[in-house]
Amino acid sequence: CEDVLAVCAKRVPKGQHRDFVRGEVTEKRAVRERRGVEYAEVSKPLFSVGFKDDTVKRSGAAALRRSLAATMLCDILFGQTSEFYGDMLRTGLADRISSSYMSCRSIGFAYVNGTSDAPEEVYARIIDAVNAVKRRGIDREAFIRQKKCMISDLVRSYNSTEEICELVTDCALIGCDAFEYAEVLRDIRIEELEFLLCELFDERFAVMGVVEKKKETEENI
Repeated sequence: CEDVLAVCAKRVPKGQHRDFVRGEVTEKRAVRERRGVEYAEVSKPLFSVGFKDDTVKRSGAAALRRSLAATMLCDILFGQTSEFYGDMLRTGLADRISSSYMSCRSIGFAYVNGTSDAPEEVYARIIDAVNAVKRRGIDREAFIRQKKCMISDLVRSYNSTEEICELVTDCALIGCDAFEYAEVLRDIRIEELEFLLCELFDERFAVMGVVEKKKETEENI
């Protein structure tokens, strides 16, 4: 480590020292724009539907628990074993579907990404899928299966130095120990996901961004 620092000191030019003050921005949960469209050279329109989380600032085990529970919920709702995913493939309405949860400081969001020629219809199906699970409740077998899957992914990650570094870094950024990860994951209950389902997947805080095919102009024809 000392040798590396010595080499860096010789090769990296010395600049003027500056003290940076990191500010805190309070992000409101209210959505500014419900729809956004961009144009690019894509073969098929890309869509991303997001559900904005609340602005409660969490850290440590609480932040980790929220992230793991939300990720688990996303997989149950939209993962490869979900009814929604099978419906999309069966009808051909959407493909390349992925879903998860991301958080940063005091804000987080759940998302569903994919490709589709009818993104608005996919959006409606996403809302329908969420409401259907709200009515009938989360399937306990699906919950148990998903938790086991996440635990097995954690165990498998121990074979990869890169994944271990990512785990340690992610935990350090939110103020918890990486060794807490497995304990927090095992402790998540289905009742917690039932509550989170209603709190997080609220259509009032849902948005969709679409990347459409770039329109041809007369110069390009």
